[in-house]
Amino acid sequence: MASGVHARNVGVQSACCGATEREKGVVVDNKDQVKGKVKQAVGDLTDNEDLKKEGKADQKAGEVKEFLEGVKDKAEDLVDELKDKLTKH
Repeated sequence: MASGVHARNVGVQSACCGATEREKGVVVDNKDQVKGKVKQAVGDLTDNEDLKKEGKADQKAGEVKEFLEGVKDKAEDLVDELKDKLTKH
């Protein structure tokens, strides 16, 4: 797995065949990060500073999305735990 790219809640199923929303979210997050890295590399090769900056922005946007997805996942887990505790009493 590429450095800086973290997979969360990824099972055996592929993104095309019955994957959960969380698994699909990982693919989308990583796509943004990869797109940014590619733009940066092309910008480096062509000495295009604007493309390099755009690539960095895309990569950071992917990292932020990934972070926020993790926060969302944890919040959903906490809500589920709370619901379980409330329904048991």
